[in-house]
Amino acid sequence: QKQVYTPLKNRLIADSQQLIRVDQECITPLSAELERQVLRFVTKHLGEFEVIAISDYAKGFLTKSLLSKLIDFASKHAIPTIVDPKGDDFTKYQRATLIKPNYKEALIASKLGSEADLDAIGHALLEKTAAEMLMITRSEQGITLFEKNRMRYDFPVKSKEVKDVTGAGDTVLAMTTMIFASDLDLKEGLELSNVAASIAIERLGCVRVSLSEIAERLLETNVSNKVFDESHLFALEQALQGKKLTILGINTEDGVSSALFSHIKKFSKKGREERLMIYLIDSDPDEHFLALLSSLHEVDFIVIQSHSLASLSERIHPAEVYTLEKGV
Repeated sequence: QKQVYTPLKNRLIADSQQLIRVDQECITPLSAELERQVLRFVTKHLGEFEVIAISDYAKGFLTKSLLSKLIDFASKHAIPTIVDPKGDDFTKYQRATLIKPNYKEALIASKLGSEADLDAIGHALLEKTAAEMLMITRSEQGITLFEKNRMRYDFPVKSKEVKDVTGAGDTVLAMTTMIFASDLDLKEGLELSNVAASIAIERLGCVRVSLSEIAERLLETNVSNKVFDESHLFALEQALQGKKLTILGINTEDGVSSALFSHIKKFSKKGREERLMIYLIDSDPDEHFLALLSSLHEVDFIVIQSHSLASLSERIHPAEVYTLEKGV
């Protein structure tokens, strides 16, 4: 049996920055027998997956023949196919649901030259591939989605600091695959992909982006996301993993006072992993008061319409719990 060697990648890093990568590899085309084994495996497990993600590294496994048969098979069974492409010929991904190149890959594959604008590149590739959608990742400029109907959508990046782009493309591929498998709205889902990629490029090397980190970043970027009720505590649970939480229970009927702001200041986070939650005891809190609390940077989360403070504490396991009594 023919031996296949796994590529070995060596990264040279100085001061937390990658300078160069040296690869040792041997490109080995997939044999006809192995191709048949792959297709038999996919056919056998048909009922166990809802989307096919194809990450092409041009190492020989994804031949034109295998790609064509996989995409045709998926199309016949109404299974979306998402492709992270390689090379300058995207026609081998004909009729894929979504193709996800970076800007440089898209420009080269379009054959339009360096002066071509993004719209021309996107439309040219959709025409060449007959794909339903094209998603171009553009590093610090975010993600651009082109649909077959010539509609374009831009999703700006939300990264705090770019340290290393290693693995960002794979992060977007993984998140986009999850979006299709979960039947999420694609536009909303791509916002999540952008958030996940922004977290990945803030760290050195290949990193795993957790659901907890995505949830917390979403909360950071929109103050309205601070407010949770009983039916939306799952996202809050994710964002609080590994955090030291303090809960301060208050009643909005008591109104705004210097004592309230003093206690919020006192219990607000002091370390990187500390969080402050305000629990509103009254069932129908004043909207203006709620907006005021949301605007305070010391307040990380606000919970309303929960069954009780005790039940909330059992669910999210705070480190400390306090209640502010009237007149205190």
